[in-house]
Amino acid sequence: QVLDEKAEGSVRGVVKGMYAAAEHCRTQPLKCIMVMRLGFQVQPDDPPTAVDEAANDIAANWDVLIVTESGGVNPDNWSPARAVRVLTVGAADYTDTPAAYAAYGPCIDLYAPGVGIEAPVPDGPKLRYPN
Repeated sequence: QVLDEKAEGSVRGVVKGMYAAAEHCRTQPLKCIMVMRLGFQVQPDDPPTAVDEAANDIAANWDVLIVTESGGVNPDNWSPARAVRVLTVGAADYTDTPAAYAAYGPCIDLYAPGVGIEAPVPDGPKLRYPN
């Protein structure tokens, strides 16, 4: 866990957590997927952030697939979604059409179901995510 209960954290903490997860993957018999549901806003022409660099390094040299969602915003403006070796996913509806709120552009690698998704809650009802 790299963010606190307010979903706040530092770039340093995120990078440290990424490498800790990658190191853990080295001890596992199967390949690992690192799913990141966070991002730092940047300008498209900004140089790579420490998170971009860590994501690219881990994906290239540690044999870990890093996946992030676009968050419904232009992923060119978010790190690590804009990182070259990160798989960035946009939301699609049940007809495989990008959702009305979905991001688009060259940083989106693929679209996946993201509308009307139901998720189980431990010891509770299913939650339905309409978007």
